[in-house]
Amino acid sequence: MLTSHPSRYTKKVVAKSTIHETWLHLAHFYVLGEKLIDMVFQDNILDAMIGYKKAPTISFPSTVAIKIIYDGTTQGT
Repeated sequence: MLTSHPSRYTKKVVAKSTIHETWLHLAHFYVLGEKLIDMVFQDNILDAMIGYKKAPTISFPSTVAIKIIYDGTTQGT
């Protein structure tokens, strides 16, 4: 029997993928926020990126993730 527990939003990214894949997902989500013109969503993605960078396993976005964001955003944003 499954019991339901109240969910609580933790603002943490739960990833079952590699570090590289997670950075790529976050980059694509950021670009999605650009296309939707949703600055709050983009800010939340940036918060997730900052939180992910501060995780016990220190990592930085790959050049591929950076290129996704660069190519997917308009000039001046």
